[in-house]
Amino acid sequence: MARRLLDEAGVAVLAGTDFGPCGEGYLRLCYATSPDVIDRAIEHIRSFLIHSVRIRTFTAAMVYDLRLMVVIMTWLRQIRQGP
Repeated sequence: MARRLLDEAGVAVLAGTDFGPCGEGYLRLCYATSPDVIDRAIEHIRSFLIHSVRIRTFTAAMVYDLRLMVVIMTWLRQIRQGP
């Protein structure tokens, strides 16, 4: 998935397994960049998931992970905007 995101969406992420076997099934993202770059990357990932990854069924764990990602992205945007 990490390679496909780079090749097809232009977003660089690392496979979780780059950090050990417990990272299987995860992607690592870095947010040490400008908010605009993060927003563009999020949009590219969203578009990639909608158009390129054809998942027919979602397991409960997948739904939880997607919801958690949305919560984290929302939290990061709120932090960037400030009080």
